[in-house]
Amino acid sequence: MKKKITLSLALITSAITYAQNYTYSRVRVQLDAQHTLIQLSKAGIAVDHGAIVKDKSYTSDLSTKEIALLAKQRFNYVIEIANVQAHYVNQNNTTTKIAQVPASCIPKQANGYAVPTNFSLGTMGGYFTYAEMLKNLDSMATKYPNLIKARSPIDTFKTNEQRPVYWLKISDNPTVDEAEPEILYTSLHHAREPNSLSQQIMYMWYLLENYATNNEIKYLVDNTEIYFIPCVNPDGYIYNATTNPSGGGMWRKNRREITVGQVWGVDLNRNYGDNWGFDNVGSSPDSTSDVYRGNAPFSEPETQAVKWLCSTHQFEIALNYHTYGNLLIYPWGYLADLYTPDSAQFVQYAQFLTEDNNFKYGTGNQTVSYVVNGDSDDWMYGEQTTKPKILALTPEAGDAVDGFWPASNKIIDICKSNITQNLNALRLMNKYYKVKPLITNKADALSNYFVYNIARLGIRSGTQAIVSINAIDANVTSTGTSKTYNNMALLQAQDDSINYTLATSVATGDKIKLLLSVNNGDITTTDTITIIANWGGGLTTVLYSDSANTLVPKWTKSATSSWNTTTATFVSASTSITDSPVGNYIDGKTVTLNTSQYVNLSGNYTNALLTYYAKWELEKDYDYVQIQYTTNNGSTWTSLCGKYTNATATTPAYDDAQYTWLAEQVDITPLIGNTAVKFRFRLFADNFVNMDGFYFDDFKITVKSITKLESITNTTKNNVFPNPFNERITLIANATAPVKCTIYNAQGVIVYTQVINTTTTVNTQEWANGMYVVVTQNILSGINTNNKIIKQ
Repeated sequence: MKKKITLSLALITSAITYAQNYTYSRVRVQLDAQHTLIQLSKAGIAVDHGAIVKDKSYTSDLSTKEIALLAKQRFNYVIEIANVQAHYVNQNNTTTKIAQVPASCIPKQANGYAVPTNFSLGTMGGYFTYAEMLKNLDSMATKYPNLIKARSPIDTFKTNEQRPVYWLKISDNPTVDEAEPEILYTSLHHAREPNSLSQQIMYMWYLLENYATNNEIKYLVDNTEIYFIPCVNPDGYIYNATTNPSGGGMWRKNRREITVGQVWGVDLNRNYGDNWGFDNVGSSPDSTSDVYRGNAPFSEPETQAVKWLCSTHQFEIALNYHTYGNLLIYPWGYLADLYTPDSAQFVQYAQFLTEDNNFKYGTGNQTVSYVVNGDSDDWMYGEQTTKPKILALTPEAGDAVDGFWPASNKIIDICKSNITQNLNALRLMNKYYKVKPLITNKADALSNYFVYNIARLGIRSGTQAIVSINAIDANVTSTGTSKTYNNMALLQAQDDSINYTLATSVATGDKIKLLLSVNNGDITTTDTITIIANWGGGLTTVLYSDSANTLVPKWTKSATSSWNTTTATFVSASTSITDSPVGNYIDGKTVTLNTSQYVNLSGNYTNALLTYYAKWELEKDYDYVQIQYTTNNGSTWTSLCGKYTNATATTPAYDDAQYTWLAEQVDITPLIGNTAVKFRFRLFADNFVNMDGFYFDDFKITVKSITKLESITNTTKNNVFPNPFNERITLIANATAPVKCTIYNAQGVIVYTQVINTTTTVNTQEWANGMYVVVTQNILSGINTNNKIIKQ
């Protein structure tokens, strides 16, 4: 059970000791105007890892000494896990069934890669011991001697416990220093972040095992020198394995003996030379602090070794891996809201690197509201006299909920989630053109355009890039000619399109697949683009619609909840609905808002869609909102997946913050056939931080009965004639109410619109030959009927 604690200085002064074997607890700290993250930093608490809700809370694993400092500063806090080291061990001894998340909620990257054949978990709670790391590295060199250089010490540097810091290189000629671009990957600056090493070992095996069968991997390895420092901090890592052989060791720093008989260590990621010791917020002068910067820049042999390797090579990009937070952080770190001259490049590269894992990216201040000085990224980027500039970034791998030692059954997925990020960094080192589809969610005519943006992101300049699309199956009958782009500048981008034609047998909802090919002058890479056909044909019916202008009679709220309309923000005038119209939502409550009416989905429908606009501010990892349905009058409720829900271990839900309105879409086609369906929003809040809450507007349920394009005319052929036509068409209004008639050409442009209630003739002499779609809507019922017609 969680307990809220507020301690006075008098109660804890005697608790501040300098023993090295602390107990660590998972602690959530309340932040406000008088108790800030900066104050925690000044107190010497490492705030660079943890779950941070800006100006609301900070959650991390803290020692008894650090908890005493919280009380000394009069912070309110909650002990969530009393002994987190024991928790890290026990979680692997408990068999917990993970709830199955529907496939549409699973991020693309979760199942995107096969586990390399040679990769397996270690024996330290699933993580590698230092000896197991060396065994993996040696095995790589034995199995792939032509692709990887055997591990070597970085020059003559030795740690405080007389260990070398090893480096390796993967390339097509690994023992030769070729004139190829160089990239660096590092792990384990901090000893208690073992997944930084696990993901690197998996990535290295992935490159080696796929070299012979994957043309792009071969191209990247052949044209790049890929350097690795798998363990920057061997002494600290071995110390954790010694004290906690089953995992859960919480030692962070190296093993520097500060005073005789006392090993307090130095935080290696505060010991680099650029802006070292800039202030006592981004690092600490206190040797007992976990962010102690040392007595001088590069005072430690580990950082001296990294400096030497960087100074004797020409690294252009570096990924310095840490855990946790699912973040990607880049300079500057030492000062809030200070941008580098290359900020535009950092932003575009971060967007590209995180395209699969969706890590939050930005400077430390932008991502988690902290500053840091003396860190690796600032020095690698900022020092440009003794070595070239390095675009250095820090991935923080793993969810904050799992902490420093995630359960062993999560290790592989965390490793997989960083493979694309690592590969994209390699792509950036070479001639790389990013082609991003701009319109891929529908094809609404026989003749369509694949619209895309092409950007040159690769550092190496290429003279020419060629983009083309090709049909994969019979749904596409033809594609347009390829497009060529000459001498694009770095970061230059432009929009373009290539046409394609669909078969008339394609029905709305069919998946159309195109093969997108991009040639950079050296290699052609391909990707499969899936487009959903959407003719707008057949019968479209709105079964439920609410503009969120009133709560009653369409909505029923749970007892004691505050759901109501608000004029503070909305999409369609003049209100939306929110859980807390005045102030923030209430701590420790679960509140619901149900549709009052049943929705009948038992008709002859082929698909059904729930849409609404939404925005929210919720405490990340603790509070959330679900969209749910029931088919048994509320006996059970099931959560639904939307475009913007997050997949968690237990349920899809909205969490964290989304400050602008999003157009949400929830596919409820599986519910077709049920006669009485209700929907609800459910907000869960724990007993700590409360925030603004959840808003929605324009809630609508639509269903379609879809026919294939060639059959539309047959079912309504008497409404429009002749077909094919030439100089004119006749529209027959045989409904009991006026009909709005809208005619679109093949490009989706309206060429005619009129409300009619009698037979009407339309002059079509000036219309181009081709396909047209006639959409007629009954003014009273809202029912649409579509017809395909052809001018010859």
